Amino acid sequence: MPGQNLNAPLTAILINCSSPLLTQTFASLVDDPNNPVPRTIVQLNPNNNCTQGTTTLQALVGGRLNYFGQQGETNAGKLWSNAIDMTASYVFDMGSAGTFTPTFDGTYITKWFFGDFNLFGIPVARGFDGVGYRNTSAGRLGAAGQGAIPQYRLTLSLLYQKDKHTFNAQMRYVPSIIDDVVAGVPSLAINSSTPSSLTNANIGPVTGGAGCATVPTAANPTLISNLGSVPAGAGTAEYGSYCSAQNVTVLSGYKIASYFNLDLIYRFAVTDNISINAVIDNALNKDPSFARDQLGYDAGFGSPLGRTYQLGATIKF
Repeated sequence: MPGQNLNAPLTAILINCSSPLLTQTFASLVDDPNNPVPRTIVQLNPNNNCTQGTTTLQALVGGRLNYFGQQGETNAGKLWSNAIDMTASYVFDMGSAGTFTPTFDGTYITKWFFGDFNLFGIPVARGFDGVGYRNTSAGRLGAAGQGAIPQYRLTLSLLYQKDKHTFNAQMRYVPSIIDDVVAGVPSLAINSSTPSSLTNANIGPVTGGAGCATVPTAANPTLISNLGSVPAGAGTAEYGSYCSAQNVTVLSGYKIASYFNLDLIYRFAVTDNISINAVIDNALNKDPSFARDQLGYDAGFGSPLGRTYQLGATIKF
């Protein structure tokens, strides 16, 4: 059903029994010439009848899928993508003081839209606009392997050269994006994360059960410690147990924060064929932007290594 958390157990995800995937038959899906019975795209377990509002994905276990994609086919609709790229560079000749060359590169995405995915004319997945989203929620296909699609990206290079010395400061900026898994996309019926022991902070009851229905008091404590009033958005679920009656949804991570990175590069030309290079990556020692997943960050928004140093040499033969 639309808007459900597809990370939930099969027994908790309802099936839309009126879906044409389950009800509409197609003669082209006949697989036995001796028994040419048109089939639906998806068949439930023969021992299960579909009851709207009751039947879950568990009924698919032991069922049958009657269509498999052919070579060259993908589970996606048509992609429309438009962007504006801009590059500007200028060399300032300062005579004996050397040269200074600033270079600016920018990309602004005006459109990145996936059309509906249809199978035999049946809408299987709704299209979506991926700009400004992380694109990892159900139905977003990881933005077809591209993942997060910020509205724009900016880079600036400041290059200074004098005699055998070259110094370059490279800067990169990526704006913030919405994490659609956490925040949801209401227009596409993608709900925000529901309270659970997986989506909330590691504070809360010692055990679940009947005690969860009771507001903790001094005489009947159900919390590890007296937390007082839990701030909105702080979350109240202990690792390994969960108490819905005392839960507050975590509000952090709805957006992945913008990221700025600075790299410093120095090169000394010993001869025409030999040079020594020194690089400081992430010179400001910035942490990657927080993301609520297993790694705790999005790889497109920084590195967990912090400031790193490289020293090398280049020899031309």
